[in-house]
Amino acid sequence: MHRSLPITRWEQGQATLRSDEVAIEAPLELRLSFLRDGRRIERPLLTTLRTPGDDEALALGWLYAEQVITRADQVEAITEEALLPAADAAVASRLLIRLADSVTVDLERLARATVASSACGLCGRLTLGAIGRTEPIVATSEHWPAHADLAAWSEKVAAHQRAFDATGGIHAVARFSLAGELLDLAEDVGRHNALDKVIGRALREGALPLAGEALWLSGRAGFEMVDKAARAGAPLVVAVGAPTTMAIEVAQTAGLTLVGFLRNGRHNVYAHPERFTRHSSAPGA
Repeated sequence: MHRSLPITRWEQGQATLRSDEVAIEAPLELRLSFLRDGRRIERPLLTTLRTPGDDEALALGWLYAEQVITRADQVEAITEEALLPAADAAVASRLLIRLADSVTVDLERLARATVASSACGLCGRLTLGAIGRTEPIVATSEHWPAHADLAAWSEKVAAHQRAFDATGGIHAVARFSLAGELLDLAEDVGRHNALDKVIGRALREGALPLAGEALWLSGRAGFEMVDKAARAGAPLVVAVGAPTTMAIEVAQTAGLTLVGFLRNGRHNVYAHPERFTRHSSAPGA
């Protein structure tokens, strides 16, 4: 997920030649094979820039978030093809995703006009009508973390962020039980890609919806991150960074508790704080 490259470091008035570990960012093209009018056709979906690793989970998570599939078994096969010579074959690649005959695909809703970068959420979506909606979320677990418990979640994630430790330039998304157990973690140069990988793995495990779980985000909580989390059924999203107005609106509508600015022993709750006060001796405890 990272590569050692030669650099020149300037420090205390001296220039020295060194090596530095740099996060890999490379293209992944997704193509879809599906049945339409009794004939199987193949169409491009998008090209995203991601950190190589578990690309199939990324694809599954993306398809689930875009409501193309609701179960892992609706994907019959995923075939990978290298897009570059052998030396870089693991970096740039294409996935051909074969859907089951029963899956109906709305290509117009999925259409994107541009390449999606690793930082891209709704980039290139052709119409605002293509923005999805979320169903109300109900937390099924009897457990709910106390305010004071959340700082420990970041510590648990930090202990497993291998790529970030090496490069300092990569995002993470973690899946937690509401009791605070770290269940899964994905790292990627793209926040959205990391979330898609976590959701895709949960889909493969049959763990969706995440009604008794939470998602931890290393960066800000933008609209699409919270929207994807809501589609996955998570009742709690905890972000190290700031939320946006649209993200807060999605959380409020979906019944999702949204926490931001989790750092330095404090955090803000932007939507549905009653779940904390219900399980705490006093607000902010």
